[in-house]
Amino acid sequence: MTQKAKKKISRQGAIYRVALAGICTALALLLVWLSVLARYGTLAFFSAAALVIMIPIHKKYYLSAFFAYAVSAGLSVLVGDLASVTGYIVYFGPMALLLGILVNKNVKWFLALPLQIAYCVGALALLYYAVGTVVLRYENLEDIPFWAFVVVGVPALCLINYVLVLAYERILPKVTSVLRDNEQGENTASNRVDSYDEDENPFEEFDTFVVPVKREEQDGQDKETDKKEDEK
Repeated sequence: MTQKAKKKISRQGAIYRVALAGICTALALLLVWLSVLARYGTLAFFSAAALVIMIPIHKKYYLSAFFAYAVSAGLSVLVGDLASVTGYIVYFGPMALLLGILVNKNVKWFLALPLQIAYCVGALALLYYAVGTVVLRYENLEDIPFWAFVVVGVPALCLINYVLVLAYERILPKVTSVLRDNEQGENTASNRVDSYDEDENPFEEFDTFVVPVKREEQDGQDKETDKKEDEK
């Protein structure tokens, strides 16, 4: 079997992907920081940060998306305490990567939904047992059994996932249509056709008003002129 040739990334394309990952990292970290400051609407801020992480995935830049998540998750512990950012680190960031890949690969819902539910249960178990002493800081939450978190948390998180998928399919296409990398010469926003190029002929547009004369016709006219002059 012949192996499919891998598409090489141009230097400009690589720079673009790194820059896009950096921008998404900064925006996601800003949203996480705002969730720490606000102390309310945490799920909304985390969901918005997850949607930002999904921008590179929509352009199928998976490495850039993973880089944006890893860096924003690592720096999030510097903008807030562990209890306030663990939800983004453990669930919303990784789930953004998973949802984007599932949509891009056109995975059917009856296969994608069990994967989401399994990850929801795993993330809740990690939050409850592994870092429970940090996340469950209040005494009234410590007495709630794990199954209660699963019964309430899984449907709520799946509903948030559904909203993220809708936003991924309807909002991000408009965003990514503006963010073009010009790898195939499609970036008309940053590479305008009316931009000046030193290598271009400044009188090129006047060529359309000049009727080109073939070399053979010109030579024939010159010979006839010389012949008339000789007869005179």
